[in-house]
Amino acid sequence: MTENLIHLIGKTRSSFPFRLACPVVLPKKIMMKKNIQWLWVAILFAHSAAGQNDSGKTYRNFPLVVSLQFHALSFPFKDMKANFRNIGIGIGTEIALGSTHTWAQQFQLVAYRNKQVGSGIILYTQSAWRPTIVSYIYTELKTGFGVTYNFRPVKSFQQINGGWVSVGHKGKFMLTVPLGVSLGYNKFSKNTYVAPFVSYQILANTNYAKGIPVITNSLYQLGSQIHFSSKK
Repeated sequence: MTENLIHLIGKTRSSFPFRLACPVVLPKKIMMKKNIQWLWVAILFAHSAAGQNDSGKTYRNFPLVVSLQFHALSFPFKDMKANFRNIGIGIGTEIALGSTHTWAQQFQLVAYRNKQVGSGIILYTQSAWRPTIVSYIYTELKTGFGVTYNFRPVKSFQQINGGWVSVGHKGKFMLTVPLGVSLGYNKFSKNTYVAPFVSYQILANTNYAKGIPVITNSLYQLGSQIHFSSKK
């Protein structure tokens, strides 16, 4: 093909009254240049995809979250020692929102005992923003919604047909809005590993009592996320 093209150029050149000013570029060189360009594009795309896959390996969804809870019925950051007189437990999990764990949706079930104002059970979910401070240390800012069932601290009585009948410690449900901050440590491992954290939660409850539309609670949370190995 190359010989035919050169023969055609030599044959045609004599018919022109002037010389060709531009050199002739062979089709094979053009195709080679285009192939090299596409090869570079493929390499860059593969490198970018590999980087995204590596970042996704620094976190594992649905860890088992277990924690100790310390409850108090108080204004935020007031009488903080009172929390440690009322102990509870919590269990939950979470899922990352996106390819990394900077954003996560958390789910928690908490039960605590409080003799003064009544024990309670809280079921709630929170959206957490989790930026990394340095190395494996991160912080959280989170908020959400849930429901609290608050038991009465003492036996209650209700007047029925002119007499007083005990209704026990029966309580009521309240809408709950939790707002929290956390500090934690998460060092990823392919094997099962534990990521400890500490949190402080402010809980706003509605419908607590007549004349009190909103009341605040607080929770100290000391716990760990247990990330189980994905190896089979």
